[in-house]
Amino acid sequence: MDECHKVKNQGSQQGKAILALSKLVGYFYELTGTIIMNKPIDLYVPLKCVGKEQANFTQFKNRYCVMGGYGNYQIVGYKNLSELQKKLMDVSKRLTKEDVLDLPPKIHLDEYVDMGQKQKKIYNEVYNSIMEDIDNISLSVDPLSKLIRLRQATATTDILSSTVNESVKFDRAEELIEEIVDKGESVIVYSNWTEVINRFYSIISAKYKTALVTGKVKDTDGQIKKFKNNDEYRVIMGTTGALGTGYTLTKAHTIIFLDEPWTKAVKDQAEDRAYRIGTTSSVNIITLMCKNTIDEHIHKVVKLKGAMSDTIVDKKYDINDRKVLEYLLTGEGEI
Repeated sequence: MDECHKVKNQGSQQGKAILALSKLVGYFYELTGTIIMNKPIDLYVPLKCVGKEQANFTQFKNRYCVMGGYGNYQIVGYKNLSELQKKLMDVSKRLTKEDVLDLPPKIHLDEYVDMGQKQKKIYNEVYNSIMEDIDNISLSVDPLSKLIRLRQATATTDILSSTVNESVKFDRAEELIEEIVDKGESVIVYSNWTEVINRFYSIISAKYKTALVTGKVKDTDGQIKKFKNNDEYRVIMGTTGALGTGYTLTKAHTIIFLDEPWTKAVKDQAEDRAYRIGTTSSVNIITLMCKNTIDEHIHKVVKLKGAMSDTIVDKKYDINDRKVLEYLLTGEGEI
């Protein structure tokens, strides 16, 4: 099963089918570069399929998760992670790009920008309306979806306002693109949302020939070919969902995130469009964040999820180190 990390919900139709199929075959092999997308509990289905996990999901959750919150149904922390790590190591072989490829380094730059007064006013209005309804949001099926408008407010105001059009991120990204194109180099620009990318595309395409790949674009292959084969196209932009997987875009040596995906695995996949076989120079990853906004909190969550994966899968950190444990459980401190 390729990309086995996509089957992490044992209760979904896909999860049930895969678990049933795994019982009918003599050998079950799984492939993935990102076994943990969000949290350690994602390992249940992959471990179950290869016969390493004998417990049911409830037992697995009770063994490795600390429960709390409303009705004691929410996962508030994790335990016995060294044991879970050993289970994974017993049935897996991990090869990183560093093991098999001689690639130049990735250079990550987190760039903080200040919103203007109009953009800040709209952001605060959205923020206050969410806080007033926080109890209902916390009980909703998908509370993260309620935060989308707040995140989009840090991108550009005209998604939320018919009279205000202000975006410090667009302004800064435009400056960066101008510097990159003037040097004869190429750049990839990502956002989570088509609405954000379309608005930025209308600005940049008026100055430079720009390829566009979103879920709404029909001829994606044609757009990719323009960027890869036509030297006049130095900019390609798209959503992380549409452009972030499946393509080789080593023509670009710079990547700009107008906003971050919810998970580090998705961000890594998007970065690796430019960082793969054929990459000849370092790749600069620029993440734009508005100061004192949800951007900073999302960045911390993404970093925490990445640390969780680095600890369990790649053993980059000592799982018995108290500082590491405190960070994994609370998100506080540094590792």
